[in-house]
Amino acid sequence: MKGSKLSRYFDWLGKYCALVSAVVAGAMLSFMALVITVEVIGRGIFSNPIRIADASAGYTLVGLAFLGLAVTELAGKHVVVGILTTRLPSAKREQLEVAVLIVTLVFAIWLTWILFGVTKLNYLLNTVSQDPLHIQVWIPYSVGPLGTGMFAIVLLTRVIQKFKVLVKSKDIK
Repeated sequence: MKGSKLSRYFDWLGKYCALVSAVVAGAMLSFMALVITVEVIGRGIFSNPIRIADASAGYTLVGLAFLGLAVTELAGKHVVVGILTTRLPSAKREQLEVAVLIVTLVFAIWLTWILFGVTKLNYLLNTVSQDPLHIQVWIPYSVGPLGTGMFAIVLLTRVIQKFKVLVKSKDIK
């Protein structure tokens, strides 16, 4: 029973990370649309562009890319090339998918660590952006490790789910 409780916890954690990621990404997308709309109105009607629109839209777009990873993985919507896998037997296909998920998980953990280091360095150096926003660079950079960290958690839940399926079907040799 303990294993199923732990498994349910990881399932919940993966869904929660994807939900938080989706909500924050949705808010960022709304913010970006609002800033661009105000920029277009300011430039077109008042002949007075907003100087921070490009920088804030750029930071938001990068944030959307990182935060979209967890949601996309949970929905199973990442790009998959099935040239080889469609020709494999079902059991081998599942084993290959677990192997690919594990490699992707290791990469996501490594990338989270690297991005966290860059964010921490910018925080310690008190780096300020050179664009019109003049904000602390660690603030927009922090979306990178948060997004890839949530992606790693969702990947971990998928690995656990796939292992459960493989163990139940007794296809592991």
